Amino acid sequence: MLYRTKLLLLTLIPILAISFATLWVLDLQSERLSARQSETLENMILASRKEELRNYLSLAENAIAPAYNSFLKTRRIAQAEAKAILRGMSASEDQYFYVYDSTGTTIVDPRLSFMQGKNWIGLENINGRPVIKELIEAAKTGQDFYTYTWQKPSTKEYLPKLTHAKYFERWDWIIGTGIYLDDIDQQIDVQRGVMQNSFNRSRTTIAFLALAALSATTLTMWVFQFTQQRMADAQLRRLNARLVDVQESLSKRLSQELHDGLSQLLVSARYGLEAVLGGSSDKKIEATTTSAMDTIDTAIKEVRRISLGLRPTVLDDIGLAAAIRGLGKEFEANMSIPTAVTTMPVGDLLSDRAKTALYRIAQEALTNIAKHAVAHSASIDLSTNRRFVRLVIEDDGKGLTQARPRARTQGLGLRNMQERIDSFGGKIKITSRIDAGVTIDVLMPISQNTQEE
Repeated sequence: MLYRTKLLLLTLIPILAISFATLWVLDLQSERLSARQSETLENMILASRKEELRNYLSLAENAIAPAYNSFLKTRRIAQAEAKAILRGMSASEDQYFYVYDSTGTTIVDPRLSFMQGKNWIGLENINGRPVIKELIEAAKTGQDFYTYTWQKPSTKEYLPKLTHAKYFERWDWIIGTGIYLDDIDQQIDVQRGVMQNSFNRSRTTIAFLALAALSATTLTMWVFQFTQQRMADAQLRRLNARLVDVQESLSKRLSQELHDGLSQLLVSARYGLEAVLGGSSDKKIEATTTSAMDTIDTAIKEVRRISLGLRPTVLDDIGLAAAIRGLGKEFEANMSIPTAVTTMPVGDLLSDRAKTALYRIAQEALTNIAKHAVAHSASIDLSTNRRFVRLVIEDDGKGLTQARPRARTQGLGLRNMQERIDSFGGKIKITSRIDAGVTIDVLMPISQNTQEE
């Protein structure tokens, strides 16, 4: 894995982890808060409904109080008046008053009239609870409220019902009323929906912020890496240029020392041997001296060849165009490969460093042709315009193949050609055609390299 990929992952993973953890905590807290609010709301509604039932029962008690407390009427007449009053006080189809005696006999039930006059003490609801018996016991023991499942008259559904009853001891009556609780669940569901929508908006906001943070971080890292990469590339080009300058400087000094020092010593030694040969008539000495002179001639040629390879003096003496022509002729003579050379004078359009770079590229290209191309011909073209000096080297060999990876990096190599030309802001294009040769096209800009030292 690349370093920048690792850095990006190390930056993004904590953001993702925090975002997921935040969403998880939000879900957990939302469930807890929803449960608490639902419970609170339910308790508030129940408290309101209980107060409502107390008020209803208080109204009923006040309404029948004249009859219940009267000593002027017979019990039968007073109870008949109370029954009529209670039947007429129904607030709605589902809100009414009922009356039982302590034995479980129905005295008043405006909705289930068939139950009146009958004893239902053993009646059980759908849950198996003896609701009439429990309701009577709750009223007689002073328990304010009692909850059970009962059929709702308006819908015929069996729903939870909250009832409030009171025991009237003189008449042995249990008078009560109730409210069905299904609307409480509806209100709670509505409140839960509102909260859920709020939590969903919060989740969306957090997810959007997390995505924005990831995008911003990725963009920042990309810009940072791109900037750092450009800075590193620029520094690398400067370093490569400096290394090339140092290499050329060392090569020039070594070339001069070989030419001015060792070459001169060899020439002096040869002259001394010629003097010895001219003054001696001994055949043995003559043969030995002649052999030594041949060896020295070979050494002088080798020194000159090495010196020329290290630093072509023709660049300093007669310029780049002449040096390129000489390089082409030498290549043709040594390799017996016909080489067409076309050059235009460069003059002061390029600095010495830029000229040396072009010469080295041409030198390396010809070396690669000689070693790897199996070419029948080659060509070199050096031309200029107002913006560039252009160098094109072509051959008709077998081209670059994946089977010869090292051939690309011999000496300076193709990559080093690229790095060398990059240090001057130039461009190099290498085109390979299988069994049709290679073309190296180099553009050296004039504006950046004129008199650059």
